[in-house]
Amino acid sequence: MNKKERFKQITNQLFETYEKKNADYGDSFSKSVEEFGLLSPVIRIGDKYNRIKNLVKSKIDEPLVTGETVEDTLLDLANYCILTVIEMESLKEKVGVLYKTPFPYLSNVAASPIDQSYEKRTTISDFRASLNELSTGVKK
Repeated sequence: MNKKERFKQITNQLFETYEKKNADYGDSFSKSVEEFGLLSPVIRIGDKYNRIKNLVKSKIDEPLVTGETVEDTLLDLANYCILTVIEMESLKEKVGVLYKTPFPYLSNVAASPIDQSYEKRTTISDFRASLNELSTGVKK
């Protein structure tokens, strides 16, 4: 199998996993983004990153948790990244704001949205306000 065929096979597998997990968990990813904003996927992605790092550092070939190999965790991470892009698109539609960077509050400076209403973000409270504004569309 060549790389293009394998890529397609993996992305089909990602979609099948997404469908199965969505059936089991409901639309929990979207619900958590609605409740907690974009911080929710950042935390989930961070957890997967830490899992990969731990597995690689400790050279664990057979982790104690079944179905949580490096490969499985990378595939979960890929799905989380795709779901995050989808949620960001949804938030952009709801809020009507386009950013030059998807997480402006992480760089301490909000990229100017089209309406120029956001300001520089430098503190934790500013970070929380940005998350709230993005998830609710209400500027405080």
